[in-house]
Amino acid sequence: MLESSFNKEQNRGVLSLKGDIMIEDAASLKELLLLHLGDADDLLIHISDVTEVHLSWFQLICSAHRYSTKMKKKLSLAGEIPENIRTMAVKAGFQRHKGCAFDSCESCIWTWSQV
Repeated sequence: MLESSFNKEQNRGVLSLKGDIMIEDAASLKELLLLHLGDADDLLIHISDVTEVHLSWFQLICSAHRYSTKMKKKLSLAGEIPENIRTMAVKAGFQRHKGCAFDSCESCIWTWSQV
């Protein structure tokens, strides 16, 4: 079950996620991301306490990153990425050498240096 908390200091927000993030959490996670991207110019998503993710999580994070870039905001992962999530990112084809065409700020969270 997904648990979350949000803290904000000036224009930087930290969204901490904990537990499993499954397909049934996709709608609520989307709402959390949109809400907190609206609250902060720089949003860090802390995932070191996430135990398991569904493939939809990767897709939502990519969509949120594209949205943040379009809105001239910053979105990034914070804390250590759990090994099982790193492995899943690689197996699902999300790990990249260079960001996608939407990554105008060169801040893709799936580049080799991030994953």
